Amino acid sequence: MASDQAVLDAMGAAMWDPQPTGTDLKAQQLADALGYPTSWRVVRTIEEMPPEHSSGEEKMVDDAATRCIVDRIYAGEPGTGCDMWFHHHAAMMVAQEWDDETPGDPFQHKGGHLLPRQPLFEKGDKVEVMFDNKWWEAKILRRKEHTEGYRYSVSYTVDKTKQAGIPEEIIREFRSEERDPREVAAQIGLGEDWLAVPTGNNRWKITAPDGQ
Repeated sequence: MASDQAVLDAMGAAMWDPQPTGTDLKAQQLADALGYPTSWRVVRTIEEMPPEHSSGEEKMVDDAATRCIVDRIYAGEPGTGCDMWFHHHAAMMVAQEWDDETPGDPFQHKGGHLLPRQPLFEKGDKVEVMFDNKWWEAKILRRKEHTEGYRYSVSYTVDKTKQAGIPEEIIREFRSEERDPREVAAQIGLGEDWLAVPTGNNRWKITAPDGQ
């Protein structure tokens, strides 16, 4: 069994290792080396601080850029919205409460050092939802917060059908100016070469194949 000093030496070497993690596996290995729970990650990047300059009557002097280790400590897999910290002391205070056999909740601190989670859409918003590789006009009916983010219930404009549990990743603001009139016509059941331009309130400007 490794001595306490050997453990401290290993943690110190990992803390100041000037190599970026690069992969999720290396982020897990770094977290483990620093004493975090096995499901945590430490994503390390090496960033350059801008050089300092002298000003005034003195001649401008460019100093060499300073390389800086930047760690982001995640209580789970990055990109899932789990808690994240920029400071090891704050992260370790939470990590001490974890047990790998009965792990804690990686979302319990509402983001850690991240800004509080904010919803992108409100009830009543006119939006577009990606379905079957197409954007469909819809209206937000309800919003519910889950540990992994917000999910929405919507009503589709084209046929008034409803769908629940839609994640924000496949919802966007309504963009009527970008929609192909032929695509809109097909969505509301018109034939080939018909055109339809949404005018709001479930209405469209329809143009027949003969231009009428």
